[in-house]
Amino acid sequence: MDCSGQTTKHIMKYQKLRPDILTGDLFFTATNGLFGKVTRLVTQSKVSHVGVFVWIEGRLFVAEATFYGFQLTLASKHTNYYVGKSALTKSTEEQTKEGIFSLLGTRYDFLGMLLSPFYNTRSKQQFCSESTAKILGIEFPALNRGIFPSDIANTCSYLIGVK
Repeated sequence: MDCSGQTTKHIMKYQKLRPDILTGDLFFTATNGLFGKVTRLVTQSKVSHVGVFVWIEGRLFVAEATFYGFQLTLASKHTNYYVGKSALTKSTEEQTKEGIFSLLGTRYDFLGMLLSPFYNTRSKQQFCSESTAKILGIEFPALNRGIFPSDIANTCSYLIGVK
């Protein structure tokens, strides 16, 4: 991954890890579509997508910016991903939920994602790593480009693989 600094713990089955995942934990994956492959190539990382886990009425969701906009997806629908905890998270559980709900339905920022290696784009639309950083209050003031999924992964002390 580059995700330097953290170790990848062993691979676990989703049903075994599910009870230990908390609202605000991070979801990482490496998508195989064109944008995912380009993202991994440009960022030189194994991850190309990031989201935030959230518990709502006993169900576990991933809050994520997708090409369809910012949405909630049942965590059980995902396979082959990593779970991490960022040391830089500033949001409480309630603030995390408020941040997620405030972004629901926000359109995906295609242009910002494409320009993020070169510019620090800011708009009302969001791509995955922008929305995740905003929800959790993670700041990267030294970056003169957009936030990559690997930037957020690098704030984690460990990642757990899920199959």
